[in-house]
Amino acid sequence: MERSTNPMQMLCFLLALLFVFLECLPVIVKLLAGKDPYDNEVQNQRTIHDYESDTNVTVQKEAVDRLKDTYVDVSINKRMKEL
Repeated sequence: MERSTNPMQMLCFLLALLFVFLECLPVIVKLLAGKDPYDNEVQNQRTIHDYESDTNVTVQKEAVDRLKDTYVDVSINKRMKEL
């Protein structure tokens, strides 16, 4: 039994393939194009954001370390008053 293809079915199939190709075309072009100035700017912004985030963590750690000494002094003074 040979399966015959209806020309209308073939046309619908080719039309569907065309739409799939057109939907995928921007992604394919972007992947083949490489980096452009926009990609470089996005990378620069990410680098700056990461640096600011790391700097903020360092500042917060130093602040906590300095406050720890104050907490110790306050705790010592509180215990001295209780005695």
